[in-house]
Amino acid sequence: MVSFFSAYAQHGKIARDIQSLQQKGSFKETVALFEPASSAAREANQKLQASISEFTLVQLLPVENLLRDKPDFIRVTVPGINHRQVSTLLLYKHDISSNGFNLLTSDGKKYQQSTITHYRGSIENDPNSLAAISISEGNISGIVGTNEGNFVIGKLENDPANTHIIYNDKLLMGRPPMDCGTRTDIPLSPGNYFKTEMSSASLTAKCVNWYWETDYDIFTNKGSVNNVNVFMQGVFNQVAALYANDGISITLKTLFV
Repeated sequence: MVSFFSAYAQHGKIARDIQSLQQKGSFKETVALFEPASSAAREANQKLQASISEFTLVQLLPVENLLRDKPDFIRVTVPGINHRQVSTLLLYKHDISSNGFNLLTSDGKKYQQSTITHYRGSIENDPNSLAAISISEGNISGIVGTNEGNFVIGKLENDPANTHIIYNDKLLMGRPPMDCGTRTDIPLSPGNYFKTEMSSASLTAKCVNWYWETDYDIFTNKGSVNNVNVFMQGVFNQVAALYANDGISITLKTLFV
């Protein structure tokens, strides 16, 4: 579903919400999240060129203040979006587990959860964009959908310097084949598919609680329950943004590792 992020971004509910918040002057706080990666980091990750033709490497700046204060609205500049231009994201905080959250494991132990703050929004003055960003200590994950594709933001694995990569997923080499069972021969017209404008009355009034369970291979790949939790919450934030863009509210109620 996340691979269709850019396709669902156009003129959705989130972009309209951002426009309304912008008119109210909500985005006053500018947050710096990244700085250019060091030359050592760029040289050390030349192997990335074997799997993706174009990418941007950045260093994550300290985010302790943001995780402590949890501002409701932030303005963030992100490099490497749309032909290496610096894009400004307008983001508002969103609780993906507003009905409560349970982190369960197969060994029955209790684990202290890391502080994770989730945001959604769009590129400033671009109603055809959609962004979902999750921020935790030493890690930012997210995706920005534009007319040019899905720009993925994530931390490089096994990198103690917190180097992050930003890339357009359509530039990945050797992408796995995808077979979609949905019929595509049906004309997409308002009469037989969906309404082009969504009224406030059509939005869901209640949240749908989701239960997610991860296989053991995700645990071994990420190395700890905390890392799995951070990763899966970031993925859920992106999925929830897609639903929210169509006016459907979902929450992550339980994650079983």
